[in-house]
Amino acid sequence: MPGRVVGDAGPLGRVDTANGPVTCVVPDDAPEGSEVVVSIRPEDVTVAQGDGDDGWDATVTQAVFLGECVDCRLAVGDVELRARIHPSVRVRRGDRVRVSFRSDRCVAVRLEASGGTL
Repeated sequence: MPGRVVGDAGPLGRVDTANGPVTCVVPDDAPEGSEVVVSIRPEDVTVAQGDGDDGWDATVTQAVFLGECVDCRLAVGDVELRARIHPSVRVRRGDRVRVSFRSDRCVAVRLEASGGTL
């Protein structure tokens, strides 16, 4: 998801996105003000039913049972996230859920370093 580096959060950095702030690993070559894309692996996205203070509201747009996991596509505002969740978490298309992720599992990639595209 696209964003802009806005500062430090201890050993990690802070990125503002359209969906709210993200604390994540920010490379040394991405100073404050840098345009970045925050990368989160699908298996590091946590999906939970109900309301909560942590994470963002999302809508399940696709859920495919793969045996060892459920592969989900989630709409978070205008951004689509993928999640691979344990099959005991029951979700189906149209469900409203909360998504969150550990800060140390998210990485900001500087757009200028990738030629402006990913």
